[in-house]
Amino acid sequence: MKKTFQPLTFILLFALASFTLFASDSLSSVCRKNTLTSVDGKKITLEQFKGKKVLVVFWASWCSHCRHELPDIQKIYDKYRSHLEVVAISADDDQAAMKAYLAQNHYTFPVVLITPEIEKCFGGIEGFPTTFLLDSDLNIVNKFLGYTEGNIIEDSIKK
Repeated sequence: MKKTFQPLTFILLFALASFTLFASDSLSSVCRKNTLTSVDGKKITLEQFKGKKVLVVFWASWCSHCRHELPDIQKIYDKYRSHLEVVAISADDDQAAMKAYLAQNHYTFPVVLITPEIEKCFGGIEGFPTTFLLDSDLNIVNKFLGYTEGNIIEDSIKK
């Protein structure tokens, strides 16, 4: 029994520590104040959204899963706009195609281009889409890898 107890204890402690580290993951002040330029020329920082929850969506117009997720992101943005911001960070190399895609689909949330600095702020991006939910103090409280249904993201926002 002792041999079974030790590995199980280790696994549980590791899982708890991982959750605790992730749940309290705060963006550095450099990341919060990093000035990003939206594709329509506006300057934004994550710091300006403090006091609201923020969805940060890493995506690309050529990504089929992103194309499925972004309509739900727009609906969520429209529904919770009074206390939620969305910042979509595009990995597109072809800005003309990306802008055409955004216009064709009437997306109204701010879109910025990915930079190595902003990618580093979120620990690197493993694939698209990757969506982060920040609480009103700009702490990362959830990370969604790959396509995530809108109701799952919305449930996370409601908590």
